[in-house]
Amino acid sequence: MSTASPNVTEPDDDDAHVFVGAGTRFDLNEFLGLRLDAHVSLVPIRGSSYGIEPEVWLSVTYRIGGKAKDSDEDGISDRDDKCRLDAEDRDGWQDEDGCPELDNDGDGLLDAADRCPDVAETKNGVRDDDGCPDADKDGDGIDDEHDKCPPVPENKNGFEDDDGCPDDPDSDGDGIPDSRDNCPKDKETRNNLDDEDGCPDQSPDSDGDGIEDTMDKCPRDAETKNGFADGDGCPDKVPDKLKKFMGALAISWEGTSAQLTTKAQAYLDGLAAALQVHADVKATLVGYAQDEKVGQGQAGAVRYYLMSKGVAAERLVATGSALGADAAKGKGPRVEIVYP
Repeated sequence: MSTASPNVTEPDDDDAHVFVGAGTRFDLNEFLGLRLDAHVSLVPIRGSSYGIEPEVWLSVTYRIGGKAKDSDEDGISDRDDKCRLDAEDRDGWQDEDGCPELDNDGDGLLDAADRCPDVAETKNGVRDDDGCPDADKDGDGIDDEHDKCPPVPENKNGFEDDDGCPDDPDSDGDGIPDSRDNCPKDKETRNNLDDEDGCPDQSPDSDGDGIEDTMDKCPRDAETKNGFADGDGCPDKVPDKLKKFMGALAISWEGTSAQLTTKAQAYLDGLAAALQVHADVKATLVGYAQDEKVGQGQAGAVRYYLMSKGVAAERLVATGSALGADAAKGKGPRVEIVYP
């Protein structure tokens, strides 16, 4: 397509021409394109005069053969290159998009320093700077591979902190954790005597009745805890004659004095007779009263009465105790007998 001025005469071939112009091309795809050109010609007219003749061309171009345009020369044509000016880095990670991937796995570590460039680092406090994922389910900083308790975090208390398991220290290694060990620095002796307290015991307790063998008259037979001779370590039954004289004695006093009533004396006569039959039995008398001294006096009165009836003094012990908490429980003044 061209235009010409109406007053311009056709120049001879020998006439001088001057051209000024410019053009540009627009690629529609790898092969087709549009080209726009514009020229201005200075041509002779009527003798020695010159005229201006503009010309404009619009044309369609078609590329035959040759290579497709590749601005960054990464081997991917601009048509398919998402980063036409930045060359693909060809590292096996999205190499067809035409863009360089400096951190393939997006874990914040550049591939050049990433030991596992295609797999993201797990930020869990375990070698977070190597770029590789670490299996640490409980997040205690110990790889599952070396963690004996992978689902439960280590409690970092200075005791076996590398095994990955929460634990209660057992400083003496006796199987009783320090939190329950009364002697955390000394091993339990495992002799059936208070084996759960964590402390070494001076003597075994073969029958497990809580009385060490050195103090147990029957180390192979457990004591029967029945309130009768419970400290000797032997199984026993309360003698029939003493069964009715256990716990609080059925005695009374003359007024507020420590003088036994006639009825009380008759009752104690029966106790004295039973104690004489079982001459090996010892007894402790405990007087309970609002005032400890009063209780002591009443227990002493019973002791002296029994002694007057033939019971040896060394077999009887008298002591007193204030009622205290017993009063709140509804227990009043009394004298109790205990067969240790």
